[in-house]
Amino acid sequence: MPRPHVICFFALRVLQLQAEAPNVSVPRINITAITPGAGLVGSTVQLKVSLTKSGTGGSGTYWYYWTIDGQEQPRQNNVNTFDYTIPAGDQNAKQITVSCKVTDKEDASITDDDDITFWQVKITLKRDGAEISGTSDVWAGARMNLSAEILPSGAARFQKMWTIPDYAIADYQVNETSAHVVPLSPSQLETPAVIYYWVDGRPAGTQKSVKFALTINGTCVETENAFMVKKPEFSVTIEEGQVQFLGSLPLGTFRLSYGDATMAGSGVRLTTSQPYDRWWIQTAVVDAHRYGFPCNVAFGRGLDAMIHTDEFRDSPCVGLGTANTEGYMWLRCWAYAMFTCGTPGSIVVPVAYRYWYVIMKAEYNSAWTITQSIKGPSGSLPVSGINLPE
Repeated sequence: MPRPHVICFFALRVLQLQAEAPNVSVPRINITAITPGAGLVGSTVQLKVSLTKSGTGGSGTYWYYWTIDGQEQPRQNNVNTFDYTIPAGDQNAKQITVSCKVTDKEDASITDDDDITFWQVKITLKRDGAEISGTSDVWAGARMNLSAEILPSGAARFQKMWTIPDYAIADYQVNETSAHVVPLSPSQLETPAVIYYWVDGRPAGTQKSVKFALTINGTCVETENAFMVKKPEFSVTIEEGQVQFLGSLPLGTFRLSYGDATMAGSGVRLTTSQPYDRWWIQTAVVDAHRYGFPCNVAFGRGLDAMIHTDEFRDSPCVGLGTANTEGYMWLRCWAYAMFTCGTPGSIVVPVAYRYWYVIMKAEYNSAWTITQSIKGPSGSLPVSGINLPE
């Protein structure tokens, strides 16, 4: 005959045991692999794992197993970072997968893994298409045609930026009537190739480091190359002439002149201390007038002359006629000795500078008389302090 009271008693006991058992949650870990967005071949980057744990149980210490580009690395004992040296060489410039598996040291069932892609990049700097490395000597004014070759080619779609230290320009456009400095624009610095010119330098060289940076997935990687920018050093000697009358009133050639352009004695004669191939550029501000008939008043500033010669001479003058009663000129000039290194595509750059001026005035009162004659030179500026004349 059945005994139901026994069955009921057993069922009640099971329910009682279940109610009295502790509420134990299953231990679990979650990891996230973290890498920089990119790294240069041959460099060392740090890989990292972020770990969170839920539940109870396990030792709380872990083994870390890294696999990089399919290659298993030595396991790490409770260290969540891994210093990875990216192999050098073009063949290693590629996108790879970095994986990490983390396992509790006492309970292998407590485990998680994650992987992430990573760019290995090679940047090669070139000048005129040839690879450069180490410190290179260049002349001020030489054409700097730099480019960055980026491997793998797929990485070229990310942001790029050149950093070029001063004094650098995109171009210097000058002829006998005008001079214009073209600055480097931000857009020119955001391409894989850039053309520019350095204006300053020293005889022994001024070191300048050019950097090219590539931003991939929020990480900036960069490479650089140093240049020693050389530029000769000149001094300028000035010789002054005299304010005088020249020509003939009856012949219509009468003028108030600083020196005589038709003879060896000029108003100013500038010579330099170095026998390099030279150009001279002079800018000027002039205030001149003559009263009587015709009456002329002139004021202007800008490029006054550009000549290719060993020395520079100038003899400014004011033409006077029989109906004039006064002639006047106040002329301020900035003469620049310009140097060119002579390489293809180079520009002229200033190596010495001289400021000079003349104030001269003549009046007619029964006869022409020079009533004002003031002239003066000023010293040369240091090479590094000279800007391009415009």
